[in-house]
Amino acid sequence: MEGDLNEMEIQLSHSNRMAAEAQKQLRNVQGQLKDAQLHLDDAVRVAEDMKEQAAMVERRNGLMVAEIEELRQTERGRKVAETEL
Repeated sequence: MEGDLNEMEIQLSHSNRMAAEAQKQLRNVQGQLKDAQLHLDDAVRVAEDMKEQAAMVERRNGLMVAEIEELRQTERGRKVAETEL
């Protein structure tokens, strides 16, 4: 009976140590998950910023292409006017 009690106390102590170690590992993994989530959030923010910048560049490019075409048409008109003189 006494031996059984000692054995159960040893098992309980071992189980408590294992539970404490598991909780420690859980906190560690939760910290890693939080860090990973922060990095992911930053990456998503950067990707969104890059997407916005790309859209602005595309808009500027479209305006510049339109301006170049307008200049070309003006130049063609000027040349036609010169030949008519």
